Amino acid sequence: MKSYGFLFIVRGNDNVTEETNYYTDSTCTTKGYTKKNVYDNVTVGNAYGSKYGTDYSNYQVKLEYKQIKLLVTTTVSETWVEGIYGGSVDFVVDTEKILTVSASSQQKYNLWNVSATTFEMGNNGAQSFPTELNGVEYTKQ
Repeated sequence: MKSYGFLFIVRGNDNVTEETNYYTDSTCTTKGYTKKNVYDNVTVGNAYGSKYGTDYSNYQVKLEYKQIKLLVTTTVSETWVEGIYGGSVDFVVDTEKILTVSASSQQKYNLWNVSATTFEMGNNGAQSFPTELNGVEYTKQ
């Protein structure tokens, strides 16, 4: 894959999806592979710290990691993704594969920062809330 793009989609009051699209070209025109991390029971908790000395607050968030949805759109991306999963998952071009996350791995903790125009998060933690944002800022559309 030559390029990729991210989407963070709020699907309801307590459901979100992190989507990563991988492209076979550098202009993000031809999609080769899509990965969606599906979360449920999202709970926004306490404010934590501030961002760059402004009034923006970071919020601690608990989420349940429920599914991974994978879609390959070319035979090249099919081979590439099968390699990532060590051949343990069989992919078929243009057929979404849904993997269920085991119950013991579902609970995640994160840190979110939301302003009027941007959204940023930390790296999901399995045991505790992260204390820093990851530096990837999404623009609301």
